Amino acid sequence: MNKNDKKIVRLKVYLALAVIFALTLIFMPKSISGMPEIENKLLVTVLALDKENDKIKVSGTAIMPGENQTPSIEKTTVSALGRTVGEALDGISVKMGRPVELGLCGAVIIGSGFENESVIEPLNYLIASGKIIPGAYLLHANKSTGAEIIEKNNNLSKASASGINKVIEYNAVANNVPTTTILRFLTQNAGKSKSAYLPCIEFENKQQEGKNDSQSGKSEPSGSSSSGNSSQTQGEKSNEEINTLNSVALYKEGVKVAVMDKETTRGLVWTDTRSTLGLVVLDKLIVNCEKYYSIPCQLLNKKFRINCAFVNGKPQALFSLSITLGYDSTDIINTIYKKYRLSGKEMEDRIREGFARQIKNELEMVVKKMRENDCDAVLVADHFYKFCFREFSDYSPKERIFDDCKIDYEVKIRFA
Repeated sequence: MNKNDKKIVRLKVYLALAVIFALTLIFMPKSISGMPEIENKLLVTVLALDKENDKIKVSGTAIMPGENQTPSIEKTTVSALGRTVGEALDGISVKMGRPVELGLCGAVIIGSGFENESVIEPLNYLIASGKIIPGAYLLHANKSTGAEIIEKNNNLSKASASGINKVIEYNAVANNVPTTTILRFLTQNAGKSKSAYLPCIEFENKQQEGKNDSQSGKSEPSGSSSSGNSSQTQGEKSNEEINTLNSVALYKEGVKVAVMDKETTRGLVWTDTRSTLGLVVLDKLIVNCEKYYSIPCQLLNKKFRINCAFVNGKPQALFSLSITLGYDSTDIINTIYKKYRLSGKEMEDRIREGFARQIKNELEMVVKKMRENDCDAVLVADHFYKFCFREFSDYSPKERIFDDCKIDYEVKIRFA
């Protein structure tokens, strides 16, 4: 076979392959809608779980392209009841005609109905089924159901950015409230402490003036009652916003046991090594028997660790906290400096002592609150298990090691 014959055979082979490839593209199965696969799924970015009698209600924020000509994304509320989380998610898919996709879900909210029941089983399902990422944040709906939180989140004004997801992402590193993920929550409940915490989320209504007007006796035209109430409700929803995250719910073995107030939560924030940025305020500073209030500083760095040991067979722990602060405003400091002629070092030492005393009190408050509710959310028992394994194994009863432990506090503060 000469060169020309070989060239003709090669061209025929290439032609045959091209025909086969073209036929494959023509007869390849397509989706019914002809849209990309991602557009055939129901993208849910926030999920909420409520318990209603013997069923679980799953609610979510679904995002989908807007109907306008200009590119936009609209949020809508989806929900369904089921005997399990999986059945409820399937119910949402049946209603919407699309399979639920939770790969972009960044937050899960534990709502009402779980007061005396563990939330571990439904959360285990979400992780074990691979439906959601283990790093999704976990929240507790305080004073409302998870479904109500979802509805309010979807009705936030456009000025509120991305709602819950953005708020929790910021607070993950800020020092307002300690955050947690699904995986961390399940891991802590499976540990020796069997305890964990969830940040609480609440909404507040800014439509106070509208409410007062509606209650002042102003009459509405007859026949317009329904539309008037509808527009008022719409206005109220659009003026609701996420309340500042500043409290946490304590959980023991997956069951909520208490909700801590803002002051006690501040003590728990100091133990969270991920919360390293934000404003810190010295509530009160006394100089020559005169009181000065609200001295602000910026938290620049923080290191927290628990050192544990058995001394004469008794558990002891040291909460060691080292933080770096920077002055946020020097108005009050300059006033004190001019009035009492203190040196820069004397002024700094007084502020350092004030912060150290305040932080120690906050740490003592959170430990007291946890002991009152038999909830070791700072994982003292886990630290004894990891670093004092032999003594921990011999200790009895192990479930009382947090209550029996003598805890000391060391707070070191430096200014940048």
